[in-house]
Amino acid sequence: MHLEYRIRLPDHDWVIAERHKLIPSVYGAMRIEKGGMGRADAVTYSGPTYIAIRSGKHSSSTAKTHHSDFNRILQLPEFADFASKPVVIFSVDGGPDENPRYPKVIASAIKKFKELNLDAVFVATNAPGRSAFNRVERRMAPLSLPLSGLVLPHDTFGNHLDAKGKTTNSDLELKNFAQAGKILSEIWSSIIIDNEPVVAEYLPPDNDDVGEMTDVLNDQHWYTRHVQESQYFLQIVKCTNKECCGDIRSDIRKILPQGFFPPPYPLRSESSLIFPSPEDVKASDHFASLFVRQSLNMEVEAPFKIVPYDFYSQLHKKLHGRISNIKKEKALAIYSRRGKEVLCRIGADVEWMDVDDVDDVYNQLEAAPIIRDVPVADPLSEWVLSPWTENLT
Repeated sequence: MHLEYRIRLPDHDWVIAERHKLIPSVYGAMRIEKGGMGRADAVTYSGPTYIAIRSGKHSSSTAKTHHSDFNRILQLPEFADFASKPVVIFSVDGGPDENPRYPKVIASAIKKFKELNLDAVFVATNAPGRSAFNRVERRMAPLSLPLSGLVLPHDTFGNHLDAKGKTTNSDLELKNFAQAGKILSEIWSSIIIDNEPVVAEYLPPDNDDVGEMTDVLNDQHWYTRHVQESQYFLQIVKCTNKECCGDIRSDIRKILPQGFFPPPYPLRSESSLIFPSPEDVKASDHFASLFVRQSLNMEVEAPFKIVPYDFYSQLHKKLHGRISNIKKEKALAIYSRRGKEVLCRIGADVEWMDVDDVDDVYNQLEAAPIIRDVPVADPLSEWVLSPWTENLT
């Protein structure tokens, strides 16, 4: 293209001051086709969507906010078909506010289980680097499309920032954030995804405490009878003692006689049927279905009294490295570390990953400080550069 003029666009420097951004928490309900017992495709990608929009300056995304958002979802008429279900399955990302092995996330799930008299609560997450397979990610493209070229003003009721980007009027700042959030919620609420509604709303900063999240973890006797946790899967189920849990409202015990999901095992037929050890898994091995596993009077040899649900998945780095020869993930940046895990940027995601799963991680570890807040990962300085230049000839 021969251009004799410069293309002028609105300012792309999105964050005009520290933490001046809106944080959307997206929740999607997935409809399950009737009569689809045993069919994975019976769990569809369709259903209503709820988006809670908060100020990044005055709020944050935590287990408490997700707990409040779920209670809000149960009150919406668009989610009426889902509100009365006695079994709830959450498919979440692996962030610290959603990870099923974090105490506050576990405590939040237990609170839901008790408050709503649920038969079971299951919280599952994908392995690091596979968050794109979360079903709610399918909602992101239609939500992002109407935001192309959209500019949300930060000073609708007047500028609350000085020349250095510091807040000079807190009340005015709150009003400006609320107005920008309401504009965004109106745009998203007008969208229909697969003939299903989208409900978006701006939530002002709320100091209402939903209660100490971890107080439900103090009763270890109750915990050992009702909860099983593992790396990627949390299970909370009712026991058969009516004095403890009351009546079971669903037929879940007909599907899961023990209440909990049995761990998935690869099944191999040699001189007899066997479950190979994780170190002996071959590329030709296939994981048996739930109903096949339950019908077999066999047990996996493991150094545990109760085999963790993801016993085989916990060794995925050894299995994938030997079976599929998958290359290590390339960390674009490393922000923090804990034990043998690092908080790093893989592509567009920021996730906790094992150091052995990340390529060239040790060269970056020393320069990575131990921090509490994750900085903005995208290099905004690159985004503001214009691809067009004036033709001076």
